Amino acid sequence: MFRNVLLGLDFSRAADQALSAAIEEADRHGGRLTILTAISEAHGWAGGPVESVTAARELTAQMEAEAVALQHRALERVPADLPVSTVIRRAAARAALLDALGRGCFDTLVLGASSCRRRVRLTRSLTRCLVARGGVPVLVVEPDGSRRLQLPRIEEPGAPALNTSPSSAPT
Repeated sequence: MFRNVLLGLDFSRAADQALSAAIEEADRHGGRLTILTAISEAHGWAGGPVESVTAARELTAQMEAEAVALQHRALERVPADLPVSTVIRRAAARAALLDALGRGCFDTLVLGASSCRRRVRLTRSLTRCLVARGGVPVLVVEPDGSRRLQLPRIEEPGAPALNTSPSSAPT
């Protein structure tokens, strides 16, 4: 049962499907939804002309305005009786999501999977990292609406840590 759902929302088609899934999960279990959008901060070339720094600032402001608009569109789809909060972070998606999972009391993370063949590996890498380090199940929603639930590995207290380095092999 997922009561505190964190949604990683970006501008992809799959993220739109993930929004629907996150709303459904939080609503079904009488939970709460947090929508997080991460935007990378553009940096100008420090040794370059002043225009590059100015352009980078303008680009960052534009990305932030687009993220606000994206979240407003998402909020329009959330039922009025479902508690929801929004967060925009100036950070890489991985860092922003891990930070939110570390600070919050979330019991699941919902992400949209990329439909672009080149980005599929990136989505899988991000998912593996978030499952391993986030400590919560990750629901990956494909652009067609199909879902995969990735569960974190739970180690038993007091169990010895697995060391797979060659030097630890018995002789």
